[in-house]
Amino acid sequence: MGKLRDLRLELMLTQDELAAKAGVSKATIVALESGRTRAFASTLRKLAAALEVQPSELRELLAVRGGAADQVSLTTRCGPL
Repeated sequence: MGKLRDLRLELMLTQDELAAKAGVSKATIVALESGRTRAFASTLRKLAAALEVQPSELRELLAVRGGAADQVSLTTRCGPL
């Protein structure tokens, strides 16, 4: 996920550092940045706190990649934040 990666790099965090700060695995960060997976609501909240953004902002960043279909799928999976 280019946008997630850009945000992480803007804060000068490595994938390992973000994973530790958010309490998720590095594999989760890698999968989200590459677009191989979508985040659960709990993961979004953890990442948003670690990146100092609102969960809704992060959800929008993650949903942009695939367009409307992914936005619907992500919203359905995560529910309202």
